[in-house]
Amino acid sequence: MHAEQVTPQLVAEVVEGPQAQVLRLFGELDFAAQARMETLIAECEQRGRHLLIDLRELTFIDSAGLRLLLTANWRARAAGRKLSVTRANASVRRMLELTGLDAELDEVDPGAADALARAPRA
Repeated sequence: MHAEQVTPQLVAEVVEGPQAQVLRLFGELDFAAQARMETLIAECEQRGRHLLIDLRELTFIDSAGLRLLLTANWRARAAGRKLSVTRANASVRRMLELTGLDAELDEVDPGAADALARAPRA
C-alpha cells in the first residue's frame, strides 16, 4: 500500500489486494489531478484484471474526474478487465447520476470492497 498527495486537495492510496487493485481517493478529484490520476489508474490497470476505485471519501468530482472514470471503464471493458467503484457520498453520487455515469459503472457495496481488497486469492 502506498499513498500519494496528488494535489493539495486529493490523496490517492493504492492497495494491492489479492483479488483487485484498490485505488482509494480522499478529497477532490478535479482537473488539477487529471494527469497524475491517469498515470495512477494506468499503473493499477497493468497490475491486475480488476480495478476497484473507492469513492467513499471523495468529496467533489468535476467533469475531468468523471471523464477519468468513464475512460477507465471503457479501457477495462475493451481489455476484458473489470472496473468497479464503491458507492459515493451524496454530492459525488449526484454528479454520477446527472451524467448517467452511475448506470455505466459497476458499483459495489463498501463492505464488499473492503473484503475484496483483503480476501485471499482463490
